[in-house]
This record gives sequence, structure tokens and C-alpha cells, in this order.
Amino acid sequence: MSDAPFHYSGPLTIDGVTYPDARLREDGPSGRLQSWGGSLSFHVQNKPAGFTPPDMTRNDPTELRLADGRTGQAFVFPSFNGTVWTLKITGTGPAPA
Repeated sequence: MSDAPFHYSGPLTIDGVTYPDARLREDGPSGRLQSWGGSLSFHVQNKPAGFTPPDMTRNDPTELRLADGRTGQAFVFPSFNGTVWTLKITGTGPAPA
């Protein structure tokens, strides 16, 4: 096992919707108290098939699936500026493994 922090850039599936370009990273070296998260953004005209804004009242994390099959649990917080959606991802538990 590597002591390097987790980093990922690529496709990410959240609630059955695949986003082509997400960036995730872990803060701090593996084996210590750490956090992980990231974000993804897309123009409203390029929204992925099946996209609906995540439920801001949801009290439990959702499963994220990386293109290579690794999974993790995270809260997903949407924002919209009129043309671009941004989904902020805050991981819970260990980084995707």
C-alpha cells in the first residue's frame, strides 16, 4: 500500500449519472486522519444524460463510482450560476478503494 495521498481525475458516476471530468483528492498522507473530496463542473448545455440536481436535504452520503470500479461515499452539494453547474464533493470515510 502506498503512503501517497489519493488523487483521481476522470469519469465519475453519482446516482447512476456519469460525469466525464471529475477531480478528487485526499488531504494528508494515508494512514492518518484525513479527508478527501473534489468537484466537477459542466455547462448547462453539456449536462450528462439523466442529470437532476442532487437533493440538498439528503441526510446520508451517496455512493460514487470511479471509472476503474473503485467506490466511495460522499455528500454532493450542487451550485448553479445560470450557465454552469458545479458539484462539490465531500467524502465520508476512506477515499475510494
